Amino acid sequence: DQLTPTYIASENDVGLILLTMTATPETANGVDPCGGQVSQTMQLFIEAKPTVTIGPDQTICEGEEFEFNPTNVSAANYSTFQWTALGGGLGNFSDTQSLTPTYIPGAGDIAAGFVTLRLTLSPIAECAIPAVSEMTLFITKNPQVDAGADLDLCENSGPIVIDDAIVSHYDTLLWTSSGTAGTLTNEDLPEVTYSPSAADIAQGQVTLTLTGSRAANNCGSQAIDVKVISFIDLPTASAGPPATICDAGTHFLEDATANNYSTIVWTSTGDGIFSPLNDPKSTYTPGPNDIANGGVVTLTLTANANAPCQTE
Repeated sequence: DQLTPTYIASENDVGLILLTMTATPETANGVDPCGGQVSQTMQLFIEAKPTVTIGPDQTICEGEEFEFNPTNVSAANYSTFQWTALGGGLGNFSDTQSLTPTYIPGAGDIAAGFVTLRLTLSPIAECAIPAVSEMTLFITKNPQVDAGADLDLCENSGPIVIDDAIVSHYDTLLWTSSGTAGTLTNEDLPEVTYSPSAADIAQGQVTLTLTGSRAANNCGSQAIDVKVISFIDLPTASAGPPATICDAGTHFLEDATANNYSTIVWTSTGDGIFSPLNDPKSTYTPGPNDIANGGVVTLTLTANANAPCQTE
């Protein structure tokens, strides 16, 4: 009964709506109307608001691209649309003019393990509110493994704990050895104990391999790294058999031997001199005290071990 009412559209009011105003005349004598009813109709066109959905969250493997499925994407009642990847992960859409583009994850997306993808529809003229749909694309990362630095071990070191491996993004781990009969304890953990066998030591070197794997139903990818363990032999030294020389003579140590050493040195219980001092095949010249003290002197050849072995 107002001349300037407000029409409140329902959810079902879309398209052409006819609004009719009807005026009923007053009566002159309280009984007879002054003429008939008068009606006027106007047309009101209601644009449908935009609607959009891009489907449920999805998961891909690192290194893969994601293609939107046309059965999951729907958009209606819009003027323009825009794809957006949230988070600044530097990914790209293959075709921003398509409702079903392919998304290529960026380095930041992969590092984060996910990215939120958004499709925004701009409404048709006269409407103001856009429609937005989002989904989260999860990215299953490939395993990363670092078996740690190579090692040099003395041949008598015994079991060694490997505790410098760095691993991430895996479902299972496995350490294996290229050696023979050596054992790995807790071979399915990052920290493993390796006990070399006599055959491993005799071979001089063994390679431990660390494999990180994704399950077959979880991308199935693998990463492999190796740690090389080298066995350092202990030094050996022999000064040769006892010898007798004349008091005016010298002794060439032709039977002396040394192996697996970093340095060697000759020492004497007397006051003679070696020439050269740091060579197994040295010549010893007795000193005055050697001769004066009864002519008996002990010559010692010391072979110092190569690291990490210790000289005993």
